[in-house]
Amino acid sequence: MRRALAIAILLALAATAHADPLDDAHALESSLQYDKALALVDAAIASGHALDLAKLHFEAGKLAAGLERAVDAEQHFAIALELEPALALPEGSSPKLTAPYYAARARTKPFAVAHARVGSVLTVKVTDSAQLARAVRIHYVGSRGPVYYAFDHAPYDFEVPADAPDIELVIVDEHGNLVYKAVDPQPRPKPEAGPEAPPPVTGGGWPRGTPWLVAGGMAAVSGALCFWRFQVAQDEWNTLNDDTTPHDYSQLRAIENRGRDWAWAANASFIAAGALALVGGFFTYTAHANGMVVAATPTSLGVAGRF
Repeated sequence: MRRALAIAILLALAATAHADPLDDAHALESSLQYDKALALVDAAIASGHALDLAKLHFEAGKLAAGLERAVDAEQHFAIALELEPALALPEGSSPKLTAPYYAARARTKPFAVAHARVGSVLTVKVTDSAQLARAVRIHYVGSRGPVYYAFDHAPYDFEVPADAPDIELVIVDEHGNLVYKAVDPQPRPKPEAGPEAPPPVTGGGWPRGTPWLVAGGMAAVSGALCFWRFQVAQDEWNTLNDDTTPHDYSQLRAIENRGRDWAWAANASFIAAGALALVGGFFTYTAHANGMVVAATPTSLGVAGRF
């Protein structure tokens, strides 16, 4: 008997520990017990451990409006919308709810915090149209004991050691519920500037390699044209050679000589294109490299570097 009673008590305590005040408030609201539901939500907010502060205030606003407490409803709606601007009433809601809701929306801005350290001053700027924030807790990360400051002036400038480590910044409401939490990092020293890199070497208006590359491209085009003329000569030679009609051998000889000339010109053009592209590539690279010099003549190429 005692064992069964103990189990029942444990089960009841477990159910209570996991109860959601919003679920209980919705159940009471559905049975039109607005006053009990509002008392339950207010108690959850006043506990200082509210897990979903925006939704609790939104529910409190609905319940207060249902009880015709328009001023309280508008304030609850303002806090809820400041934390979660997307919260909205269901379509077709009663004017008792919509009036304070839209009044709160018209005067509410999203809650926002900006903070930064300059020297030994930590500046905290809070956008809080619903006046939700009541205190900030500053805790030096890695040390003991938080320090509390009341919000009694703006902007909120706090004296901190210039070499203070990272600071944990926590903002709470009048009941101690968490509203904002972040870490303001310790200012890091700026890295020392290294020696300035010398400006890239250029040769007039164009990079020094550009004329060589352009010349290489023209040589490649010339080589392609010569190769095409060689193919034309080859086709003529094949056609005449396969022709069974008697003809003078000198014609084949002339076509062969012409094709050989075009082939030689094509090879020379392609070799020149490759050489010019190589020189242009070296010049383009050295235009952006430090300590390297390239010198070229029509018959030689020299490279000097510093390591």
